[in-house]
Amino acid sequence: MLSHRIVRWWRTSSVTEILGVGMLAIGLVSSAVWLARDLGFRASVSREATLRVNINTASLDELETLPGIGPALAGLIFSARPFASVDELQRVKGIGPATVESLRPYVKVSGQTEEIRRP
Repeated sequence: MLSHRIVRWWRTSSVTEILGVGMLAIGLVSSAVWLARDLGFRASVSREATLRVNINTASLDELETLPGIGPALAGLIFSARPFASVDELQRVKGIGPATVESLRPYVKVSGQTEEIRRP
């Protein structure tokens, strides 16, 4: 029954109405994709880090395991190497003192990347 209504609407509607409904559908799908990505990013930020990463030798994937570090910031950190201290992360655009303090337990500038041992 619904399909008959759709067919009747399709036959009696103008091109402008059809394009408007199509654009509305595209907008709704785009919004859903954006929201899903945003929620996925927030979920990854809240997860607990399991690595203490050497920011001078870590891969992009390892850098992305850090809380609040996504692909863009990981790339900027990767490009800004080498770092003499963790505080030098502030050289990276988008990383300020508060971010450095939140990352401090999960980063280092020498030695190998290692698993964080939880008590």
